[in-house]
Amino acid sequence: MNEFCKKLQLFDTASISDALDSLCINGGLQGIVPRTMSKKICGKAFTVKYGDVSEEERKIGRASDFIDEVSEGDVIILGNNGRYDCTVWGNILTTMAIMKKAAGTVIDGACRDIEEINQKMYPLFSKSVYMKSGKGRTKKIDIQVPITVENTYIEPGDYVLGDCNGVVIVPQNQIEIVLYRAGLIKRTEEKIMNAVKQGMRLEQARQKYHYHEPWKNMEEK
Repeated sequence: MNEFCKKLQLFDTASISDALDSLCINGGLQGIVPRTMSKKICGKAFTVKYGDVSEEERKIGRASDFIDEVSEGDVIILGNNGRYDCTVWGNILTTMAIMKKAAGTVIDGACRDIEEINQKMYPLFSKSVYMKSGKGRTKKIDIQVPITVENTYIEPGDYVLGDCNGVVIVPQNQIEIVLYRAGLIKRTEEKIMNAVKQGMRLEQARQKYHYHEPWKNMEEK
């Protein structure tokens, strides 16, 4: 795990999302939620792009192979266009991902075999759960290419953080400023909480500690 990942995993997705908002970057993966008890993931994106199958491919019903290319610490992001009608992840891929020491999986679509995956304590996030196979219904178009989940653009190697709130993406070229602002946000919220516990009105505490722009005064100095 590189230094940025080590720093990133010290935050929750809410703090990182606030930092991204301050930079007008859309990083949240809308509609994607944790499906297993292991809800914390942090790593770099390994992307898989899916698309429609032809009539001939529908008859063959071939599974998509990509797992052998995954590296240790990768977060696998499967871009299946938010489809609810077929799955692209299950127990076999989970077993392989654990062997490859992947950090977790995020699916713009459906997964299955949740009970077995929970038993393996593997972090898995998706838009839905559905038992029907993706074979003959969807196919891998390419790996390690840019994909889009809802309105969030993801490039291979972008930073991924997931927890019980969902999943957020941090572009590689913005990781340092995002971590910096997330740190300021976290410290500001701690100051506000302490002030309120000591009897200060919330409105006053927020104004005193620049809740709406905690980085502004720091960056102007």
